[in-house]
Amino acid sequence: MVDARNLGQLLRWWEWIKPDDVAVADERVTLTWQEFAARTGGIADAMSAHGVRKGDRVAILASNRVEWCETLIAALRIGAVALPLNTRLAPSELRAIVSKAAPKLAFVESATAKSLADALAEVVPDHIVNFDSTAWVEFFEHGEFSEPEVDGEDTAILAFTSGTTGVAKGIELSHRAVIGVVDTHILSEPRFPVDHRQLQLMPLYFFGGLVPSYLASLAVGGSVFLRSSFQPADALKTLVNERISCLTIVPTMMLEIAELPEFADADLSSLVYGSTGATPVPPAVMRLWHRKGVVFRQGYGMTEAGLIAEQTADRAIEHPERVGRPIGHTRVRIVNAENGECPTGVPGEILVKGPSLLTRYFGAETSPFEEGGWFRTGDIGVFHDDGTMSVIDRVKDLIISGGINVYPAEIEKVITELEGVIEVAVVGVPHPRWQEVPHAVVWATPDVTVDDILNTCRANLAKYKVPHSVQFVNESLPRTASGKVLKRLIAEEARHSVQQ
Repeated sequence: MVDARNLGQLLRWWEWIKPDDVAVADERVTLTWQEFAARTGGIADAMSAHGVRKGDRVAILASNRVEWCETLIAALRIGAVALPLNTRLAPSELRAIVSKAAPKLAFVESATAKSLADALAEVVPDHIVNFDSTAWVEFFEHGEFSEPEVDGEDTAILAFTSGTTGVAKGIELSHRAVIGVVDTHILSEPRFPVDHRQLQLMPLYFFGGLVPSYLASLAVGGSVFLRSSFQPADALKTLVNERISCLTIVPTMMLEIAELPEFADADLSSLVYGSTGATPVPPAVMRLWHRKGVVFRQGYGMTEAGLIAEQTADRAIEHPERVGRPIGHTRVRIVNAENGECPTGVPGEILVKGPSLLTRYFGAETSPFEEGGWFRTGDIGVFHDDGTMSVIDRVKDLIISGGINVYPAEIEKVITELEGVIEVAVVGVPHPRWQEVPHAVVWATPDVTVDDILNTCRANLAKYKVPHSVQFVNESLPRTASGKVLKRLIAEEARHSVQQ
């Protein structure tokens, strides 16, 4: 188990145990543990020299790169709060976040410098450092620093949600909560290799990329190979050439890599651990990797609650649609509208309790917890006879048609199985008689027709679940950085098109 005070302190252990092994690398720079520890110490000292104190927020607006990791660990070592910022946000969205968070110091790269400058028109940190400038080199050329005492309940990360609901919330995660996620992730996988080599394709500003992926690798002394952007061909080449053993990616990445012509002959024998989530994984995509001997386990988690459940490798093959059992010390309840326990096989809202929960929503005056310390996830799930669970849908995505609950994910699963379908999203649109009915938005090959989709649904679903309308698009559905489909945007466009 990891020291429950400060993740940044792990650096000193791995510096001592394996000083010359690779700690982190990107397309430009490779650092050993000894080099990584020395540089983060200098950055931590420079932060202190610029007035950053325990509890102050340090913003990072950059793509995956070695400097991102150095800055994160340096901030944690001095008790500051890391504020990861999404590089895909518009200046107005960034402005809303930094106005709330008021970072003391901000780090950017040349590609994001203007975006942050625009966002900080009214709220300006004491200092902005560009990773690509000489100011960065000068910044960390400092001496030793003193590490303050950091309590497990102190905030380590302030993460803003991806805003699938339209409003980004700041989520305060303590050192205890972050370490809880790391511990449960490590303990859930007995096959974690001694020579842990992680390919970091998920953005570090996304919780799933930062905590259960990068920080878990840091905790076990793994070597992390960062990529600034996702390029399928480069990703596959790196998997093979660097003998990557661990990979965490979203389903769309899985599909794009597997579709490469060179995938069939690629040697992936070193890849012993694959993890995916964010959205349900189409079984056809799982099978593409399984033919290569790589089994991806589907997990379920969220920024507010960490890693909630995860499927074991053997069961992932038999039931790829399930997310496994509650993990570690996490407890899960599935309840109905009256807050009563749902029996096995009956869907309800997922409630979570455990060591990885958020402390609070940033700036909120009310507690996010219900009586007994339970947190409402807003997800609909169901327990199976063997104790595993499936996540069916989001409560807010539920379609109520003529008083009957219709789960879009159930319809999406059926349509996705149809050959030629690439992506699908089902949303509710207004109906004069039934109040709401399913509407399918589909990205598929040109040979797939509306009749193909409707006939498939009629053969596999109850009549009230069959979409009343189908809309084809010729590009990927809009998604957040974490890979979640932006149902809110799709629903707005669908309702507008249906009403015309």
